[in-house]
Amino acid sequence: MPKDISVALRAFADKSDAIATQRFFKTGPGEYGEGDRFLGVRVPAIRLVAKEYRALPMADAVTLLQSAFHEERLLALIILTQKFRAGDAAVRAIIYRTYLNHTRYTNDLIHKAVGWMLREVGNRDRSKEDAFLMTHYRYMPRTDVLYEGPRCPGWPNEATIIARAAFLEEATAGGLDRSRVLKTLRCQYAKLSEAAPTVLGRHNSLGQD
Repeated sequence: MPKDISVALRAFADKSDAIATQRFFKTGPGEYGEGDRFLGVRVPAIRLVAKEYRALPMADAVTLLQSAFHEERLLALIILTQKFRAGDAAVRAIIYRTYLNHTRYTNDLIHKAVGWMLREVGNRDRSKEDAFLMTHYRYMPRTDVLYEGPRCPGWPNEATIIARAAFLEEATAGGLDRSRVLKTLRCQYAKLSEAAPTVLGRHNSLGQD
């Protein structure tokens, strides 16, 4: 880890922000952001540090991208984006390949967005969604697979949740443990249901388009 840039970032850290952000990103056991860690640095401060260290060597940026801390990974991505914009075709090709080779370290919000899209596919054709998961689950982060919402009032019932967890465990050959999937799905559906009727109404209207 490049020490100077790490120290510069941590100068903006706030413990209370770290606690709140970890809660927001669902980092607890069985949640979609499980295990992610936060320093408590806000995005404007991260961008200031990125601007100061925009000349950071590629190798150091890649090291930063593999950090256990969310803000350090985001800082690395911002710096890589700056380098991409300023670079020629050869530099951009290197950064592009570097990013693709390190997607396991990238922001869970991207995976969450993919999960939302999977949910909407399932709204329209559940068999197509399951076929897609069966084909691609080996290459998909857990967040992509698990982040779904209620499709209609009263859905899903407990039997559907259990069947869904069993399917995911079987499809991933145990890569997604059934008990942990159940815990995550129940937690997500309970929280999303609390937002009814606004959220459910929106999903219903989407399904009627």
